[in-house]
Amino acid sequence: MKKSSKTAMVSAALALALSGAAFAQMQPPIEDPLMEPTPTAEVTFGQLDKNSDGYVSKSDVPADHELALQWSEADTDGDSRLSRAEFDAFENPIEEEESEE
Repeated sequence: MKKSSKTAMVSAALALALSGAAFAQMQPPIEDPLMEPTPTAEVTFGQLDKNSDGYVSKSDVPADHELALQWSEADTDGDSRLSRAEFDAFENPIEEEESEE
């Protein structure tokens, strides 16, 4: 084989290998539909009560946190803020036993 043919083949193989690596980096990760979503990290009342006034406002809660998504259920007295008792009741709901008929 001539030197120029070998050089062309090596160059073509190198270009092919590099383009494959670049393509692989551009692909988004494949998500497994059976995997459960990662739970939002646990946040304590003290971490959310940034001004230490004894209440948590909705703006203190990360938008994607379960508490923000279910704010109206947690704010039982409707005062647009959560007391320690409301926060604890939301985080640790009392499971009602199903009555037998």
